Amino acid sequence: MAKHITVLALALLCASHALANDSAGQTSTKKTLITNSEIVVDQGGQSIKRYLPNNHDTEFRLKQNFDKRRSTRLTKSHFPVVSEMLSVGKIENDEAAQVKYQVAMRPIFIVGYDPVSIKWLEDNKDMLITKDAIGLVVNVGNQSEMNELHQVLEGKVLMQPIPGDNFAKELQIRHYPFYMDNQGVMRE
Repeated sequence: MAKHITVLALALLCASHALANDSAGQTSTKKTLITNSEIVVDQGGQSIKRYLPNNHDTEFRLKQNFDKRRSTRLTKSHFPVVSEMLSVGKIENDEAAQVKYQVAMRPIFIVGYDPVSIKWLEDNKDMLITKDAIGLVVNVGNQSEMNELHQVLEGKVLMQPIPGDNFAKELQIRHYPFYMDNQGVMRE
C-alpha cells in the first residue's frame, strides 16, 4: 500500500512541478501534462491513471487553480508583522554558521519594508526570479507596503509576510536582508 501511495505522490508532484514551471513563464518542450506511463514493475494494486490529468479540461482547471493561488501571494495576513529579533544589517560570519545548507529544498530570502531591503531587492531581482526563491517579509506594516515589495520584483517572486523570530532563532541570524540556498548564505 505504501508503494502505491508513494507512486501517486510522485506522479502528482511531477504534474504540479511541470504546471508550476509552465505558469511561472518557463517554457516547456511538452505542451501538455499528459505523458505516457511506463510500467517498470507490476505488483498489482490500482491504476493511478484516474489521478493524472487526461484531458485539456483537467489541465486547464489545474493551471487555473495554480494561477489563482499564486495571484493571492498568501498575503491574507494580519498586519503589522514585526520581528523583534531581526533588524536591518550585514549578515555576520557567526550568523547561520551551523545551518546545513544542502538540505535547503528551495532558495529563501528574508527582507523587511525598509530602504535597505528595497535596494537589496532591486539589486538582486534577476537572481531571485531566476532561482525561484521564496521571500519571507519579517517586518512590514500593512498590505500597501507588502504590495510595494511585490512591485519591486514585478510580482514574479512569491513573498509571504511572517513574523521571523522563530526562524531567526533556528537559523541563528540577527540581520537581514538575507539569502540562503543549498550553497550557503549570501553575505554581501
